Amino acid sequence: MKLTAKVKLLPTDEQRELLLQTMEAANQAANYVSDVAWQQKTFGRVPVHRLTYYAVREQFGLSAQMAVRVIGKVVDAYTSQTCPVCGCVDKRNRPAQSVFSCVGCGYAGLADHIAALNIQRRAVVNLPNVGAAWQLLTSPRL
Repeated sequence: MKLTAKVKLLPTDEQRELLLQTMEAANQAANYVSDVAWQQKTFGRVPVHRLTYYAVREQFGLSAQMAVRVIGKVVDAYTSQTCPVCGCVDKRNRPAQSVFSCVGCGYAGLADHIAALNIQRRAVVNLPNVGAAWQLLTSPRL
């Protein structure tokens, strides 16, 4: 049997202020990471991490865990703007919330499906020994 406990945190005024400052710093850091990603036209997790990690830690005073989470959050935001066919990342690829239409190659589909394809491909690439086996299992048979 599983039991669930519901807990409500009651921070002091000082703790509340520190939490608010951390959240504001994380939001500013996310904006910075997004700006760098767009300037460099790089949207992969590892390349964006390499470009921004130390700057996020130094400029915004975030812990290592918070810096990694901010970078991950920004990178994940682009999964539904990335074309799985040509790799084009563009805000215009999402003309409506549920629609994806690549401005680069014209590939179109449901936005949630496109995002799921991109997430699946990232997972396969990031799992070293599973990636090749997964590709063999899912590739069309000739």
